[in-house]
Amino acid sequence: MQRWLILTVFLAGLTLGISGTIMAPRLIHRYVPDRFLPEALQSKQVLVDGTVVAKQREQDRLLLTVHTAEGAVLATFTQKVPEIDLLVQQGDTLSLYLRRYEPFVMDPTIGRVKKPQPFGRLEGREPPPSPPVAPPRPAQKAVPKEAAPAKETVSPKETAPSKETAPPKETPPPKETAPR
Repeated sequence: MQRWLILTVFLAGLTLGISGTIMAPRLIHRYVPDRFLPEALQSKQVLVDGTVVAKQREQDRLLLTVHTAEGAVLATFTQKVPEIDLLVQQGDTLSLYLRRYEPFVMDPTIGRVKKPQPFGRLEGREPPPSPPVAPPRPAQKAVPKEAAPAKETVSPKETAPSKETAPPKETPPPKETAPR
């Protein structure tokens, strides 16, 4: 009975040890940066920059064709598909972390997405402010002096003075009374 217990513990430890060396680096990299890991466990990932030349959205995955200096990469994303679909557009510059250059990659890590700059903007500078635009004024007609209207018409707005434009009321001077 004791031999079976020792054999079971030994096989369980051997299984955990082998699976830990195979699977642990993938799990550890999600939570621990490379600078805190020993060199043997550090991921040797390459940053690949390229331009998105094609994009295809399917029900449960997103396919991006990225043109890089090394060649074309077909990146297939199966996680966070709606978020990546909104973020990445055709023509964007995309930085992907890959273990090595491969033409087909599944769920690569996106390092950076850079949108194309509009024409006329300098990098790192804001465009100069545009001058304020005043609404166009209607053209006034020149009225000759001898063709002046005989009777002036007053609009209803002009007849009732507003509180803001009404002149202050004049108060009569105090009456002087003669001394008695």
